[in-house]
Amino acid sequence: MKIAKLPTAKRESVKCFKKSLLFGILFRVGLVIIILFFGWTIWQYKPLWNFVKSLAPDPPLHGIGISSGCANPTRGGQPLVCFVSLQNTGVTDTAHDTLMVRSLVQVIHAASGDISSGNIIPLVTAPIIFTGGASCNAAGTLCTLPSESTATLEYSFYTPVPSDPNPLFTDFIATWEDTCDSGAPNCPSGVLTTGGGGSKSYIAWPDLIPEYLDIQGAIGGVFGSGNPLTFSGIIDNRGDDFAEPSKARFRLDINSDGSWDLDQTFFGSPAVARLEAGEGQYVDTVLAPWTAVVGTHKIELCADYEDVVAESQEDNNCVSSTFEVVEHINPWLKTSGGDVGVRGDISVARDLTDPPAKKPDGSQQYNSDYLNILQGSITSEPFTSAKSWLVPNYPNAATPSLDLPPFTPAPASMYKALYDKYTRRCGPISREINTRNSVGLVADGCNIYLHTPVGPPTPPPHNLTINDASWSAGPGYTNNPAVVFVDGNLVIERNIVVGPDTGLIFVVSGDITIDPIVNRVDGFFIFDRNFVTERKYIDAGVYELSRGSWTKQNNVAFPGTDPVAITVFGAAVPVTVRVLDSNGDVYSLSSGSWTEINNTDFPGDIAIDVAGDGSILYTWVLAASGDIYELLRGEWDQVNDVVFPGTDPIAIRAFGGVGTPLTVVDSNGDVYNLAGGTWSLSNDEDFPGDTAIDVAGDRSLGPVVLSSNGDVYYLWRGEWDQVNDVVFPGPNPIAFKAFGAAIPFPAVVDSNGDVYSLAGGIWTKLNNTGFPAGAAIDVAGDMSFNAIWVLSAGGYFDDEQLTINGAAIGAFAPGTKFELKRDLGGDGNKNSPAELINFEPKYLWLFRDIIGDSKVVYREVAP
Repeated sequence: MKIAKLPTAKRESVKCFKKSLLFGILFRVGLVIIILFFGWTIWQYKPLWNFVKSLAPDPPLHGIGISSGCANPTRGGQPLVCFVSLQNTGVTDTAHDTLMVRSLVQVIHAASGDISSGNIIPLVTAPIIFTGGASCNAAGTLCTLPSESTATLEYSFYTPVPSDPNPLFTDFIATWEDTCDSGAPNCPSGVLTTGGGGSKSYIAWPDLIPEYLDIQGAIGGVFGSGNPLTFSGIIDNRGDDFAEPSKARFRLDINSDGSWDLDQTFFGSPAVARLEAGEGQYVDTVLAPWTAVVGTHKIELCADYEDVVAESQEDNNCVSSTFEVVEHINPWLKTSGGDVGVRGDISVARDLTDPPAKKPDGSQQYNSDYLNILQGSITSEPFTSAKSWLVPNYPNAATPSLDLPPFTPAPASMYKALYDKYTRRCGPISREINTRNSVGLVADGCNIYLHTPVGPPTPPPHNLTINDASWSAGPGYTNNPAVVFVDGNLVIERNIVVGPDTGLIFVVSGDITIDPIVNRVDGFFIFDRNFVTERKYIDAGVYELSRGSWTKQNNVAFPGTDPVAITVFGAAVPVTVRVLDSNGDVYSLSSGSWTEINNTDFPGDIAIDVAGDGSILYTWVLAASGDIYELLRGEWDQVNDVVFPGTDPIAIRAFGGVGTPLTVVDSNGDVYNLAGGTWSLSNDEDFPGDTAIDVAGDRSLGPVVLSSNGDVYYLWRGEWDQVNDVVFPGPNPIAFKAFGAAIPFPAVVDSNGDVYSLAGGIWTKLNNTGFPAGAAIDVAGDMSFNAIWVLSAGGYFDDEQLTINGAAIGAFAPGTKFELKRDLGGDGNKNSPAELINFEPKYLWLFRDIIGDSKVVYREVAP
């Protein structure tokens, strides 16, 4: 096999390349040997090394480094420990330079993650002590650091209180400002800042807040002047860590004028124990009741008012509430079939010329109809007696014309005089008196009892509250005649019924107070201080009238403000009742409970009336401006496109279902229909009655309008026709409803709550008993005439006059007898011997003061 040879020219090129490669290698090896030899020579010769070194740039004088960090605290209120580490890695120390340390801490809120500049807190301490050789001035703000050294600053401080409950803290942040001396070469002046690694620490805090604030002492849901009020609440720890013991504070701003009139110096400072997270404690002012005065007041409850507990939030420690105290208005004093005898004054806390003190015809209501005897004065004018039997200055001597025996001497305390005189004879028997069988069970002649509370003996007063149902059950008290001494106040919260063949006397050293729900108190009452009854307060509500009887429909109080109108939905049995208040809120009543059906506030001005169709879907509310707003599924929509053309709109009715016209009557009696957003006048002639006050109607024909004198007018094809042939029998008609599908049958309610039906031109009263809730304000009904619903505004109403039954004959004088006469036979004769029940020992029924509504019987005669 033959191998081809290269051409001659190529063989010469290869030889040249080999020679060049060998030369390059030898040259580089030689150069390295020369450099090493030259360097070793320079190193051995120091001046030459220094010369070379001077040719390079100057190194930094200060190699400054800075770092920082914090140790995580475990709970709020514990110190936060942080450090700053300073490093000088330069070749010179800082003896000729100035280092400034300014240390800050920064808070990042958990809620937003934003840095709040308001929570950047400068580290202020003197002196700052470094470890590792640093030295600082006395103020701790100017420091020097040797070269190639490290200094560390540790500082403990209490964490700031953030505005949110779960704060996050960044690391300790430090800044070091290095300011070089003037003329110092190559000094890296400037500011270095470190924030560490940005690690964050969760801190647990307590958070004390008042859970609620309540007021006790209302009567009938109303705070009356003179009532003792107490305040209470719960202090709750809403945080996630325990709270140390603290104190709560109640403060009262009387009349809400911006100044705290009573605080812990009056109410005391309720102690709050250590509270774990989620725990709460009840606090109150029961040991320091406040006697209410008329006005609108503000009460405040604060947790930790001494600020001894570090909390996650300090701006939620207080809660306040306003409440109104009204004047304690008592009904007038009125007797029934008997006389009044008063050793002191008769005080009636109300002007008897007020409308409630007058008869329905407007004439003056007598506040007494029998003999009135008093030693003091009558403070309310006018004070009249139907028979003009009024003796205002009863002397402490015999009055032959009235057969009144003398008092020798006049006792300063009726209780003490009777107790000292008659308990020496027998007794008294000490017993807890609350049930009717507590008294009258021993032999005649010693039925004298002293009310004594159960438990260890205590000094008086020994107040008695009668609230047991046995006093009013069945025939009531039927035991032997008895006398009960009460060295304190007597409060009666149940009717006291005394059987016809016995008697009961209470002798009281303090006040006798009758609860508003009580309307009958039998027996005799002798007392040193006041006899007080109160007006009844009734919540606003709905009452159904069916077959002559009333039934309250709401189980709970009306939740709105002032109720103004009612409407009923349904054709036979009402599906629901809706009530409008003055704010325009609409409440549905179902199964005794209220539900607000509007989701937003009423968009009109003052709401004055409500109407609805039969489907329960639509409700229309009339505003005082005449605008009508439709309420559908909780939302409002204005129905009229143009302004109401009448004068003062007063009432609205919906005739028919959805899409049918709405009818509004104004005070002139003009009737306007609203259809398609536009108004049209329905009557061709003026309303013939006096002031129009309401409108009603069936679903097929024209409307019916009620006038203020009770006359009813039917509008048919633009013409008016009076429906009633006789005068309305009630006092003040206020509203009515038309029943029926073709010819309407109006039912009118008057201000007393009596309901009258008009048929064939004649009025018929439908209710067998009086309206149970004071004044009525509106009436509604279904289309079947099965039932009628009357709306009451609630408020104070006069009691059914409190009746103290019996007639007393006797005198507080030696040798006289105290006798009780009853008409046992029902023949009106109380003078036969068989009808006399003698009391032994003898008593006199005399009062120190009488306040309020009391029907009492008193007679004082010689033996």
